[in-house]
This record gives sequence, structure tokens and C-alpha cells, in this order.
Amino acid sequence: MNRSIGAVLCLFMAFFGGIWGYRLARTEVTSIAVEEILEQEILPEEEYINQSLVYYSEKDWDGCIDICTKALTLYPNSAICYNNLCAAAAKRAVSDLQQAVFAGEMALQIDPDFQLAANNLQLAREKFQAIDNVIQ
Repeated sequence: MNRSIGAVLCLFMAFFGGIWGYRLARTEVTSIAVEEILEQEILPEEEYINQSLVYYSEKDWDGCIDICTKALTLYPNSAICYNNLCAAAAKRAVSDLQQAVFAGEMALQIDPDFQLAANNLQLAREKFQAIDNVIQ
């Protein structure tokens, strides 16, 4: 059952079946969403890193950020994922510079000797400072 059919069923049962029907339908929709999440394949950290590099090389900043964010939910100590997130976020819109600085700082907190992360963090901070100077 897809989500839209589940939502219609939810409304139908809520209207005609009262609270009990709504809860039953809502439980079914929720369990379907949980099943979809459980069916997703969990890849090794390197696969997420490789995918992020492909997105980055294609200048798909959103794709790179999304895959790094997903990887970091599974591998929260991945300095490379934080670095790639930092680099992509720095290339993206101004509103993401704060995220870039955070990711770069996290990468360096995890691995203080990670020079590429230090370089990307510096880039993010420089862009942030340049924008801050323009605003003032």
C-alpha cells in the first residue's frame, strides 16, 4: 500500500470508525513507513564516501550533503564524511556556511591532523567572513 492510499484509508477510518479506526489505520501507515526504512540497505562507510565524491565532482552539492548526512547517522565519527559535507556546504548557498563551519570543526575535532579538513574549514570561514563584511 502506498502512502497516499494509506492516508486516505486513515481519513476514511477516522471519519467512519471513530478514534479506534483512526488509530488502527495510523498504526498500519506507520508500520509501512518503518518497514520501508528497515528495507534500506546499509552500505559500508567507504561507499557513502565514494558516492559523496561523485556528487561533489558533478557539482551536485545537495546530493553530496544528503549522502554525507545519511552516512553520518550511521558513522558519526567519519572525519572524511564531515570533511566532504564541509566542502560541499561551503560551495552551496550562503545559508549553508554555518553548517560548513560546524562540519569542518567536527572533522578536525575527530582528526586534528586532517589537513584537507583544515583547508576546507578555512575556506568556509573565509566565505562566511566575506559575507559578514558585505552585510555590515
